[in-house]
Amino acid sequence: MKKTTLLLLLTLPAVAQKIEKVQPFSYNELEKLSPTMRPFLSNMTLNPENGTLKVYSFHGIRANIKEKVEAKTKAGKILGGLQGFSGSDYLSYLPYVTTLTFDNNLVQIDKKNGYVSPVDLEAGKKYEIDEPPFGTGVDFPKNKDISVDYKSFLALNPDFEKALPIYTNTALFSKGDGLLGNKNPRLNAAKNINKFELRNGYILRKNEETILQKEKWETNFKGFFTFNTGVSSYAKLPNGTYIQMVSEENKDDNYAMYRNFCFINYDAEGNFISKEVYKPEFIRSMISMMNVFGENGEMTGVLYIFGNAQTMGAKKQKDPVENKYQAYYFGTDGKLKFKNEFTNGENPEKDWYVNPMFVIEKDNKLNILNTTYTSFTKSSFENLVIDAKGKVSATKVEPAKYAASAGTPGFSLYVSNPTYSKGKFYDYSVMTESKEVVQKDGSKATEKYYTGLILNEINPDFTVTYRNLIIKQKPSKEPINVYPIEKNGQKYLVVTHDNGNSIITLDEKKNVFNVIPKDGFVPVSISLTKNFIYDEAKGLIYFVYEGNKVGDGQIIKVSL
Repeated sequence: MKKTTLLLLLTLPAVAQKIEKVQPFSYNELEKLSPTMRPFLSNMTLNPENGTLKVYSFHGIRANIKEKVEAKTKAGKILGGLQGFSGSDYLSYLPYVTTLTFDNNLVQIDKKNGYVSPVDLEAGKKYEIDEPPFGTGVDFPKNKDISVDYKSFLALNPDFEKALPIYTNTALFSKGDGLLGNKNPRLNAAKNINKFELRNGYILRKNEETILQKEKWETNFKGFFTFNTGVSSYAKLPNGTYIQMVSEENKDDNYAMYRNFCFINYDAEGNFISKEVYKPEFIRSMISMMNVFGENGEMTGVLYIFGNAQTMGAKKQKDPVENKYQAYYFGTDGKLKFKNEFTNGENPEKDWYVNPMFVIEKDNKLNILNTTYTSFTKSSFENLVIDAKGKVSATKVEPAKYAASAGTPGFSLYVSNPTYSKGKFYDYSVMTESKEVVQKDGSKATEKYYTGLILNEINPDFTVTYRNLIIKQKPSKEPINVYPIEKNGQKYLVVTHDNGNSIITLDEKKNVFNVIPKDGFVPVSISLTKNFIYDEAKGLIYFVYEGNKVGDGQIIKVSL
């Protein structure tokens, strides 16, 4: 049983959301259960045409698969015989899968269960469970036949794989020779698919990497390398392509990584599209790479900003004007919109005047919410405006009065997850804390705990009209996840936390509607971290939860 933690609701106005129905269910078919080998909810799907929901659970059971062989005795009686399918290895885990189907009123209309083989079954042969001699922690169902493998299961349930949270990205990386892999560098492109597979009886995450266009990249970008700058140099564009900054080596220049830059635009299949070379006179470091948004919330491009190289020594290689910066702005098509050079701040001997947090494009100018420092401890906010010619203006802005909002530590407006709704930008920050714990072997380790969610409401002129610790919970190891949804132009954030879910309405009231299951908790399956399905056409959200009693669960239907 999972213990729930206290959730403090810091915003409690009247809300429009409503719980339409709570439907409990049971998905356990095995009478004897081991606490360490319990079934878990693994997926939920929605058929938008008829409104039916399916809930899937997987239960990894220690057993083996054996081919079922018929043998005749002299008396002619048919006896069941077993022939080894996977030897005498009894450490295999077979999934026992239960599928529940509900109609659009959450009435259960179907239930299927049975074993699914993790290995392909040969057509025309019969297979069954071979129980290990030392027990499995469960009582097997009477029917031990296996007729479905994972491939055929996916074919019978095409909605299952489509609903899994599979993430794909393509990135450039450098490969070299020698012990450290830094000699004769060349670029490669790799597609990474963060997908799922059937393993140990459960649906578990698997990372799959495919090298793309290897010969072309290594030939055309010999001598190029990627490196960890401490700041991301890679972005995915709305058209599905990518832009990434790399460097080119120069064996005659020890500082080549600081002045031989190249921005490369390529597609998801690793096809090169275009490049833009940047070779500054003085050595430079990338200060920031940020997505740029239009006044209506759409992404308009990617901005890279460079300053004097952040490296010790090399005084002669550095720009004597420390507060000089360079900007490269690329559009959503991966092409350069403009590049410029500008100075900012009063002291030309300091380089701490440009620290971007949010960028909005207006009338072909970039408005940057910027933190500028006058010392290590003193800073202020400004609207730094640049265009193709350089710096246009820098105007002080005063959002700091909201720093005292209840429970919000510090005051940073670095915007990483903006959602645009009704003329304003909303951004959230997940609050965490670290604790030092002593492990069984006596060693110490640091563990992360999730404590709450801060919500910011920001106008296009960078004034902050709301900042609050809108959700607070006792420290929990379970992550807080946030998902934006929309109904008829109104945006919402659906938050998954340790106690259940919350729906935040992104408007002037910032209503919070909480969905807290009774005697239940958010599924712990990694394939079901997003524990809800949103039917946008009907404005309905279906949340699914595990029950405190093993094998129980519930669906909660909420209308927006």
